[in-house]
Amino acid sequence: PYGRSEVQVEHLRLWDYLGIFSLSKRVKFCKEIYLLPEPVPVELSISGRTWSFRTDGDTFSKDKPGEDPAEVFGLREYQPGDRLQRVHWKLSARSEDWMVRELSLAEIPRVLFLLDLYRVPGLTEAQCSAFLTAAFSISQAMALEGCCHEFGWFVPDENAFQLVRIQEPEQVWEAGKQLMKADLYDASMDLFELCRAEGRLARYAGILRLTMGLELIYGETPVGKLSAETIKESLSHCGLEV
Repeated sequence: PYGRSEVQVEHLRLWDYLGIFSLSKRVKFCKEIYLLPEPVPVELSISGRTWSFRTDGDTFSKDKPGEDPAEVFGLREYQPGDRLQRVHWKLSARSEDWMVRELSLAEIPRVLFLLDLYRVPGLTEAQCSAFLTAAFSISQAMALEGCCHEFGWFVPDENAFQLVRIQEPEQVWEAGKQLMKADLYDASMDLFELCRAEGRLARYAGILRLTMGLELIYGETPVGKLSAETIKESLSHCGLEV
């Protein structure tokens, strides 16, 4: 199963290559090991409403292009597959080649992706594993699409959300390590209402939730139910739009 383990080593024995001689040594070593699921492909699309979402603090990447129509990242020569809507017609008319606009990559979180850690009745090990696979896969899929989002969960003891911003796919792993330290809770709570009470609804184009029962909820509307037994197939055919 996936999760966090703590390894403690107190005694170490080293052998020579032939296994004849050995050296024993007392050590004191403690290390946390994280076993995270490998993300799988997700059938996911980013809606026009999400791409057009604006906030006062919009920032854009200076290093990478993206899909945000609000700002132009740069200009380059036309390549097969480029959309005609991005052709810079006036510049192309003055050049020997067609020129296209590259759009910017916004660095604001457009979607809040919340993991509901409520321990549903009858929760199985297979559901827990599928939950983690789905969480990491969906977050990575949004990052691969260039959709900056916040990945998080509620911490009842602190009465607060723990949020991690995800801009690049590699950041999902670091967020996963933090998630592994979180505890499940036994009292059901409405995370959407908590977001509403904290005034979070206006900060994002949408709020996506994944429950331990493998339900996907966008806003207040259920949009899918995943299967623990066939989680890879469920994700590859879920048709999720955020």
